[in-house]
Amino acid sequence: MLPAAAILGRGRNRIRLTTNNTEELPCKIHIQSLSSDEIFGKVQITSETPLQHYGFAVELQGTITFPDQKPLKLLAADVNSPYLFKSAVYDHISGELEAMKKASPSADQKRSTKTGTVFPFNLRLPNTTSLPKTFTSDFVKIEYKVVVYQRNEFRYVLLEEKALNFPGYLFLTREDAELHESEYESSNNGITARLQSRKSILPSDSLQYTLIIKKTEKVLVTKVAVKLVRHITYRPHTGDSEDKRQSDVMDSFSKQKHWKGEMVSIKEKFKGKGCIPSYVGTQFRIEYVIECEVTTTDPSTPIINMSLGVVVGTRKPVSNRDDQDDEDGMRVPRFRSRSLSGASSFLSLLPPAYSNLSSRVGSLLSFQLPPHYDDVKGDDNPTE
Repeated sequence: MLPAAAILGRGRNRIRLTTNNTEELPCKIHIQSLSSDEIFGKVQITSETPLQHYGFAVELQGTITFPDQKPLKLLAADVNSPYLFKSAVYDHISGELEAMKKASPSADQKRSTKTGTVFPFNLRLPNTTSLPKTFTSDFVKIEYKVVVYQRNEFRYVLLEEKALNFPGYLFLTREDAELHESEYESSNNGITARLQSRKSILPSDSLQYTLIIKKTEKVLVTKVAVKLVRHITYRPHTGDSEDKRQSDVMDSFSKQKHWKGEMVSIKEKFKGKGCIPSYVGTQFRIEYVIECEVTTTDPSTPIINMSLGVVVGTRKPVSNRDDQDDEDGMRVPRFRSRSLSGASSFLSLLPPAYSNLSSRVGSLLSFQLPPHYDDVKGDDNPTE
């Protein structure tokens, strides 16, 4: 129980302490660093009177909101979990873990924390998930926040929250560094073309690609245009509504000349600057494609078009990171079904124009196995 001088109240969906008619924050959140897969910070207790509680927890929460829809949770906790945590990514920073269960805590688990006490926290993202960047457009809004909860006798209470400009997250595997290619072949005149690049990059990387064209001496290549394009696509819930797409050219190469000989080879690279992480959900996608157009003097094949999907991630493997639980058993979150991991899984979800694969793997929006992208009508569960 709080001292008689303090009254527990609500303000903007969070707890406020009122002492001698003065409203005060029970705690403050300080974000100290945000790395590729971890958020470090501290929670400082600021109430004038000691807080009586059964435990504190810090969570990373995210929502994605589409027009005329309720927000959808990006990091919803397992509904079958015995614990009160609302997010799959959290850090239990104070109290006994047993007291954080949905069942009522016992009296001997109660504790008191005085003002000025500081609790460090570490929110670590697992390799098995993907999260889009904080983002706002005409058809989608993606928001993140770090939230502090207090376990009291009967409830799991929101103490404080802090908006987070999250850079997005997609862990890349070692296989993602491999090359892949798109091929074109004309049976009329024997022209063949091959476009090759790596499967994935980081925003700080450059993306090297190679274009090889084989032809006869009589046919000239007169122009080559290659560009890296980002497509941001929203698919409405209503099946009759058309997809909304925003496309941006991130980098480009264009050259005009008369290439002679039986083979033309071009090797160039794009800069990843300005790229945000790739993401594939049931209604929202961020995709990158290398689009290539070759102009020739052959009347039967005046234009050759090719495309190749590329994934932009945020972290490459540098060591064999062990994702087993820490000693308290709860520091590394577990998701309720298998999520996508790595660029190969992303490329398997790209439309046929960008990939020849047809794998049907887990949705990154719901973390559950959805229908295929071309069949889905949209059935994500809104937040309560």
